[in-house]
Amino acid sequence: MKSVLVTGASTGIGRATTRYLDKHGYFVFAGVRKESDLESIQRESSINVKPIILDVSSCNNINNAVTTVKNATNKHGLFAIVNNAGITTIGSLETSELGDYKKVFDVNLFGMVAITKSFLPLLRNFQERNTRKICHIINISSIAGLQGYPLFSAYNSSKFAVKGFSEALRLELFSSGINVSVIEAGAIATEIWNKSSDEILALKSKLKSSNHSDHYLNALDKTETLLTKAQSKAASPDIVAELIHKIFSSNSPKFSYLIGPDSKLIGIATKIVPEKTRHRGILKEFGFI
Repeated sequence: MKSVLVTGASTGIGRATTRYLDKHGYFVFAGVRKESDLESIQRESSINVKPIILDVSSCNNINNAVTTVKNATNKHGLFAIVNNAGITTIGSLETSELGDYKKVFDVNLFGMVAITKSFLPLLRNFQERNTRKICHIINISSIAGLQGYPLFSAYNSSKFAVKGFSEALRLELFSSGINVSVIEAGAIATEIWNKSSDEILALKSKLKSSNHSDHYLNALDKTETLLTKAQSKAASPDIVAELIHKIFSSNSPKFSYLIGPDSKLIGIATKIVPEKTRHRGILKEFGFI
């Protein structure tokens, strides 16, 4: 039985992927941050799912998880890592602190790097025992890694970094039988939407007492409307889980996969629509002009 590590498995894409792979005959190590999530995942899963405490920004958590996975796989190694854990934040550069950027990068990029580096020896163990089979590193990114959006600079920059890291890693591991793919998702129905709405309300309150209120408050209203519209069209996280399984089954997986509402349209637009035209459209959408 092939073993897979999924980070950020408590909700959304990670939870859906855990369920899907469990039903399709994989052994899944489901990484979560809370004890309560350990119990809820175990209740809905077969004996082939092992929830583990795994905060990707914690070195101790990662080291403990490596030991757990290594012992459980009996040195047979991992077939795949799905780097799904991620967070977002909303705010302009002027209204954000440096710590806001660091917090996002600690999870979205450095957490991904740390997980990949720590578990890569287990992928190599699998590859040594199964020389004719490809094993996988699947990094979950976003259309926010395709183009920038005002008020999302921390999140945008982390996702652009994820793609750069993933592409370089794919080339480094090309001759090792280890595939690296990045999934650039559009709007997917996850908890991130509720968190974004709460963050906008808090930011509006903060801005009313700042020197930047006139410039950003209207943009925040527009952003809230855009997020509500996107949430109403959001696709099920199951489509991402199905895509991950499809990548696992491919003899020649691609580097980049676009999935979800508007993802392919935005992917095409970034390549063929003139930069000034794209920027003007985004500025109008977000209420900056």
